[in-house]
Amino acid sequence: MLSASFIPVYAHLLARGEEDEADRVASAVFCLLSLVLSCLVIVGVLATPPLIDAIAPGFEGAKRELTISLVRILFPGTALLALSAWCLGILNSHRRFFISYTAPVAWNLVMIASLIGFGSHFEQFPLTKALAWGSVVGSAVQFGLQLPQVARLMHQFRVSTGLGMASVQTVIRNFVSVFISRGVVQISAYIDALLASFLPTGLKIKRLMHKPV
Repeated sequence: MLSASFIPVYAHLLARGEEDEADRVASAVFCLLSLVLSCLVIVGVLATPPLIDAIAPGFEGAKRELTISLVRILFPGTALLALSAWCLGILNSHRRFFISYTAPVAWNLVMIASLIGFGSHFEQFPLTKALAWGSVVGSAVQFGLQLPQVARLMHQFRVSTGLGMASVQTVIRNFVSVFISRGVVQISAYIDALLASFLPTGLKIKRLMHKPV
């Protein structure tokens, strides 16, 4: 959604040779994105229990507690992935495709390393948490790998929300419309997750399979 709303505006400014304006727009989008993501992470971490009850009401006991822990761990990683999408938008607009599309490999490698490093030491639930932390670290690595090249492409970074700029307002309007259109698709995924939360797992499945007909 960020790419669909930000890239057209940013790339258009670059094509017109308005690099200074493009830098201001990119800086403003980063500041707005960081502000919104920080608020969402804080709210998400604090409101995880009712959020899980709404998304997966069938989870209970140890499964519910593990899910709450995992979601709280993963929220910051999701924010870092959104910032990586901002980097991708800038790199793609400058036709720098290699780093933006290979950086996610580092994310996967960190998660694989987490499983290899902790797999022989942790049981299933602790290992799942270690993998979640590995995902967060991998998200940071993915963002960090793209940032140096983004810094070289941007001539100047300004700490400003730029809400008074017409180009920033266009990005926001585009984001809202894309958010609504893409959000509709998530309704089916939400229903799938809700129904799946009531399915039996683990020992429950074994008991059902061996239950006399």
